[in-house]
Amino acid sequence: MSITSHILRTTALVVLLASTASSHGGRYIAPGDSGTGSSSGGGTVGPPTNPGGALAPAGAATSGGLINGTGARTSDGRGARGGSVRRAAVTSSSGGRYASAGWELWWARNRDRFLGLRDRLVRRGAVTGGITALTGKGRRSVRSASLRPDRLTVRDGILPPLLDLLATSTETDILDSSVLAIARSAEPEAAPDLLPALLDLVGHRELSVQSATTLALGALGAHEARPVLHELLVDGSEGRRLAGSGSVPTLTRCFAAFALGLLGDPDDAPMLVDLVERTRSQDREVRIACLEALGLVGARAADPAPVRTFLVRCMTARAEDRMVQAHAATALGRLGDREAIAPLVAALEDRDADQAVRRAAVVALGALATPDDAEAVEALASCSQHERDRPARHLALVSLGEVATRRAADTPYEAVAKPVERLLEQLADGDQERRGWAALGLGILGGALVDAQGQPRSAVDEAMRTRILDRMRDAYDDQRAPDVKAALALGLGLLRDEWSVDALREDYRDTQDARLKGHIAVALGLLDDVHSAGLFRADAAARSTEPTLRVDSATALGLLGDGTSVRALVEGLQSAPTLGVVSGIARALGLVGDESAIAPLVDLARDGTRPPLTRGFACVALGLLGERTELPFATPLLAHGYHLTESAALAELMDIP
Repeated sequence: MSITSHILRTTALVVLLASTASSHGGRYIAPGDSGTGSSSGGGTVGPPTNPGGALAPAGAATSGGLINGTGARTSDGRGARGGSVRRAAVTSSSGGRYASAGWELWWARNRDRFLGLRDRLVRRGAVTGGITALTGKGRRSVRSASLRPDRLTVRDGILPPLLDLLATSTETDILDSSVLAIARSAEPEAAPDLLPALLDLVGHRELSVQSATTLALGALGAHEARPVLHELLVDGSEGRRLAGSGSVPTLTRCFAAFALGLLGDPDDAPMLVDLVERTRSQDREVRIACLEALGLVGARAADPAPVRTFLVRCMTARAEDRMVQAHAATALGRLGDREAIAPLVAALEDRDADQAVRRAAVVALGALATPDDAEAVEALASCSQHERDRPARHLALVSLGEVATRRAADTPYEAVAKPVERLLEQLADGDQERRGWAALGLGILGGALVDAQGQPRSAVDEAMRTRILDRMRDAYDDQRAPDVKAALALGLGLLRDEWSVDALREDYRDTQDARLKGHIAVALGLLDDVHSAGLFRADAAARSTEPTLRVDSATALGLLGDGTSVRALVEGLQSAPTLGVVSGIARALGLVGDESAIAPLVDLARDGTRPPLTRGFACVALGLLGERTELPFATPLLAHGYHLTESAALAELMDIP
């Protein structure tokens, strides 16, 4: 079944792009009325309340007018009927913001790049290592069958029903779920065929559909849609026409910037710089989104120096908005330009700089520096021990772990001694919070010391790993605080410590703390503990399981390549009593990754007797199953980001499964 049979003809796109390009030549030229967009924002993507209470947990971002306590409004005062209940449910269940503070929030935003879940969802019979002959401990010799759908199955089994729903449904929860599922599943080569159907939804009256479609243009890799994204972002007359009259909602503008970042065309850098420089201070949301995109597009430029110079100026300008400064710092980290290390160190050591800027500089150094960058290592080590600002002190610990992973194979231990010893010191002598962060930093470092089979890469790596493991095992045995114990469990999993399996499994059975239990499940999944698969299946499928634990249990099953829970999960999705359960099961199905889930999910998505919300989450799960990239599509925008951001648009992005 071809994709073209499910969508409109491409002539509409040709006409639209031709009209746009005729005045811009395919490049951005600021229209006369650009920059006059709303400062009050474009409304939320969820209703004021959800089953968990408020739209966002306590302390969630509400800046920029995107989220308010009276319901969503568009920039011109219209009621924003785009309140997708699906997105609101995800807020409390996807893992994006379920932790109130501390290392869990950082981990939720960054964990995909450390778990390598899709890489582990290998085809049948992939060899993963040996089993210790006498004890039976260790990694399996052959992973059980993992039937992750191949690209042909995605093309013929996932995309056609999603396109049908996109063409025939009028339900918000189905449309905004389907459009992103299509974008993350389809190959970029299909973009010319898909674009007419997507562009038709850019002007949808529901804000969640409009913003999801805008983001989908970037997730799809549709470079042909760049002129459309430009017009939406600048809020010019053509952008307003595309968005359905009135000012382009702030959320749509931000998602247009994110989409351009995902497309990564260096030619967009001047436009993004221009918007950051000239938009009013009330447009903080848009400026932050442009900075996030700028780090990604600048990374692909032949010469990143102009972008680096601009970002350094933004980061250091005392009169600048503090959050704009902070996101300029993290954009420098994503730029990948080592010339940015010196100004980032200077920002970290500047005691007069805003705390948010210094924290962001810590994160950016974690993304850029290597053990050979002595000044950066010293600045991070000093920050981790002496900094009075707790978030900066804690972030420095995981950044030290990340820096130490960038050592060459033949690098002697002395070259990485400072990061390792500082982390071990904080693990032993730091307060409870610092121990949790240190455990995570050591796990990140330790994960880089082993190959895909969990074996040390060199004699130096083996000695270093042994030293770390001895301390981590002792700390885990002695620890009673659930938050710290959870971080230690993840660290042992990342270190591939097969000898900790029994202790972890025992604690998984015994603890009543759902968050601790979930992190232990992920650790056991990393350790290929097939003997715990039955426990994970039970928790993933049970209706009484908390949504976050359900997701973590399913993550463990995905790491194990175990798809035997698919039937129970699908049945649970059909009868789920609350939004949290629905969203948790849908994400679980996507994480397990077994293609046997496709047919029942398609049937559920098409079943008009089911609630639209349930059908929408079935589409979410199909998109997760079909995702073409190794990491979730939004990872480039979220990884190495400032997770304490006050940007509501970034918070919405984090909440997309």
